[in-house]
Amino acid sequence: MKRICSTVAKLVSAAALVLLASLNVAFAAEECGGTSLVTQLKQEQPEKYAEFRAEADKIENSGAILWKITPPDGAAPSYLFGTIHVSDPRVTKLPAEAEVAFDKAKVVALELKEAADPKKIVTAMAGHLGLMLLPAGKSLTGMLDDNSEEPVVKAALGKLGLPLSALDKMRPWVVATMLSIPRCEQTRAAKTEGALDTRLAKQALKDGKTLVGLETIGDQLEAFNAISLDMQKTFLVDTARVYDKVDDVFETLIELYLAHDVAALTPLMATITGKADYAEEMSGFNEALIERRNHHMATAAAPLIDKGDAFIAVGALHLPGKSGLVALLREAGYKVEPVN
Repeated sequence: MKRICSTVAKLVSAAALVLLASLNVAFAAEECGGTSLVTQLKQEQPEKYAEFRAEADKIENSGAILWKITPPDGAAPSYLFGTIHVSDPRVTKLPAEAEVAFDKAKVVALELKEAADPKKIVTAMAGHLGLMLLPAGKSLTGMLDDNSEEPVVKAALGKLGLPLSALDKMRPWVVATMLSIPRCEQTRAAKTEGALDTRLAKQALKDGKTLVGLETIGDQLEAFNAISLDMQKTFLVDTARVYDKVDDVFETLIELYLAHDVAALTPLMATITGKADYAEEMSGFNEALIERRNHHMATAAAPLIDKGDAFIAVGALHLPGKSGLVALLREAGYKVEPVN
């Protein structure tokens, strides 16, 4: 129990988990040997694990990553599939049911059309550099406390060979993202075929399917910037403090995804940290990165669903919950049923 408290309690914001689940970044496929926080909790605090599971099981529309969508006018069904934007070999192959749905689809919709070529994502981000830079007159060093925060961030960046001075004008969420990816993943990224999203995009083009994006790079960057700078700074510092545990964070995300249980992230962190108001504390973060984008994605996906034979693949965190894509599409009049 002491080991869990000492190594995990600092993950108050769970920023690394959500960033990995929400941002389109191509990761390498190597396992980094982390230990899942869920596994630790189950083994060392079974009563707390039971509490966590009870809360996680209350989340609406969780437990499946593939959903069948049927329009009310009798058009051919479409499918909604939840991904995580990583290239770990355990998650880069579609489940059998999803592969059948993908093969039948005429249109493939991803968060970003540029997923077919990660280099285009980098180019597009460069075109929105202003959205990644701090407002004039602000700097990271100016935002961080000299004694309790700046040394922590410097130390974490140092392990990546990055001086804080080189990133001083970047928004905190950008730097937090850098620290959220295991080093072993980053160093091998160029040797892989990319994340599942990239593979799906490439296969869609190879098969002659129509490939569309539900969002743009600008949309995603604006979503991150909707988070207050104070909150961005908080999760940057929190992520830096647990940088040595980034492999465990990464493994936790993968384990939850393989169990079709990514929605359990929030109750997991609430249980581990012991914060009853954890969900409330994270409400601004979730609203900006998940809920607002869900509404935009649902609107963008509707015309594709109406035509039928669409395969829609987005981050798994966008599917469950009262404001998730499954609920929003049902509210729009579609029949949405879990497949797997």
